Amino acid sequence: MNTHSENAIMIEGQIKPLSGINSNVLDALHSIDRVTYVPFKSKNSAYVEKNIPLEGGRYLPKCSISAKLISALDVTLLETILIIGSTTGYSAAVASKIAETIICIEEDPELIEFSENAVLEDSINNVVFIQNKLISGYPEQAPYTCILIEGAIEEVPNTILDQLADNGRLVTIICENDSYSAIKYRKNNNQILSEFLFSMDAPMLLDFKKPKKFQF
Repeated sequence: MNTHSENAIMIEGQIKPLSGINSNVLDALHSIDRVTYVPFKSKNSAYVEKNIPLEGGRYLPKCSISAKLISALDVTLLETILIIGSTTGYSAAVASKIAETIICIEEDPELIEFSENAVLEDSINNVVFIQNKLISGYPEQAPYTCILIEGAIEEVPNTILDQLADNGRLVTIICENDSYSAIKYRKNNNQILSEFLFSMDAPMLLDFKKPKKFQF
């Protein structure tokens, strides 16, 4: 199978018809073969329009989710992106083509090892993977002008919002009452503003589940 051809077909059929995809993101998608970032047992599903299950209840989001969310960040070449929940490193590899530095946070050491090997195979040297709790982000290098939480969550913790620089952007998918919405958060004079972008479901990141309130 010519995987580069399959990758191009995926982009032409699944990504180009979508609205709001930046041209630099399209170029990056073409330069990264998705199959490199899919575990061996799921290689046959690398270009299929579906979320790919991983170990521990995690998923590699389908390509359209990565493309839409990265485009929504409006990244510039000199920026650093913090990616929370980077799974196999696919979005990090795509983002590496449009930003200066990518810092990825993952809890699963096996996913980190897989991701590091994948970016090494692609000769990518501006991505670093750090093992940490997803809900903690990585305050050691904060503040960030761009943060991507790659998955659906119930709310963005203040510990993550606090890592945004002034005029910084955070993009994720919020699940509320079984409704999924991509939301962009901006920090302006230490105030957080939110903007609805589009409806799109995504795999849930269970680490971000809000604690249940007791009812009496």
